[in-house]
Amino acid sequence: MALGASGLAVVRRFLARGLRLGAIGAGLGLSAAFGVSWLLRSVLFGVSATDGVSFARALHKAFEQAKEIKSLDPVVGHRAYASIYTQQKKPDLAKQEYLAAIREQPDSPKAHSFFGQYLVNVEKNYTAAFSEFETALKLDPGYMAAFYHIGRTAAQAGTDLARGEEALRKYLAYTPKPNEPAHANAHYFLGALYEKQGKKAEAQRCYQAALKLNPALKEASEALKRVS
Repeated sequence: MALGASGLAVVRRFLARGLRLGAIGAGLGLSAAFGVSWLLRSVLFGVSATDGVSFARALHKAFEQAKEIKSLDPVVGHRAYASIYTQQKKPDLAKQEYLAAIREQPDSPKAHSFFGQYLVNVEKNYTAAFSEFETALKLDPGYMAAFYHIGRTAAQAGTDLARGEEALRKYLAYTPKPNEPAHANAHYFLGALYEKQGKKAEAQRCYQAALKLNPALKEASEALKRVS
């Protein structure tokens, strides 16, 4: 597999080798390498940290998989290690992995986007996250996932609403690849941006569009009730 393969392609390699993985849900924070954390959670799922031997074995297997992922795509590999550390509730070590990816490949939009997602999801440092996503776009204006994450971050932070709306509209004009955030999620976050601005009619239309694409999107269903 070529260096720079997407996270999903990396995971597919493991699938082809017979790893048994459960079905993935449509999380709102999906990224280009969403499969990595899924893959590693599948190793650790159901293993209690109090069961020392089993947990140690599962953890060893997770690190082995992260090592192989890194051999295929170093940036995604760093994210795999970060996912393990996040599962272990070691955010400092997780952060070091993202920073190492940027140090090694400063011109990788993916590395900056992954770090931005960490800043949103773990540290809630929205200002720094915006900067990482904008850096990703400066490096590659066609890196569409960054537009999605700018919109998502604006909706969660309640700031830079105009930029968030612009970014999500741009993303919705694009056809996502199977391993990129779904349009249903983009409609949901665009609705959230409108809701924060008091534009209930626009928000309602966005939530309805999200549910049309993904009727199981609970967040959109709850949001629609708020604005109806």
